[in-house]
Amino acid sequence: MTKLFVPFVDDEEESRKQWDSLNKSVNGRYANEYKIGIYSLRSQHNGKSILDRVGEPCSTNRQVVIAIIESSTMFSVITISLKDYSKSTFTVGKGNDVRVEYFES
Repeated sequence: MTKLFVPFVDDEEESRKQWDSLNKSVNGRYANEYKIGIYSLRSQHNGKSILDRVGEPCSTNRQVVIAIIESSTMFSVITISLKDYSKSTFTVGKGNDVRVEYFES
């Protein structure tokens, strides 16, 4: 298993702080229910298998995936543009066709 990291953050403690902040922005007051980060997310869309992994280009927008955050009904894939450092988020619903690999807890 891979240890939790946020791309472009060199320090393990700072990675945890950044991830916690992203988690809080997605889950708000329920953030404490989702404390384990997701390393990769495999899903189906229009019959096509999609794999997104933290630290790699996103299958949807080709920006770098900086976090995959779980909530009660969906997964949020958060990416960052290396041109202007803007963040984007897209969501994947929870279902039988979704597989996740968690970071080491």
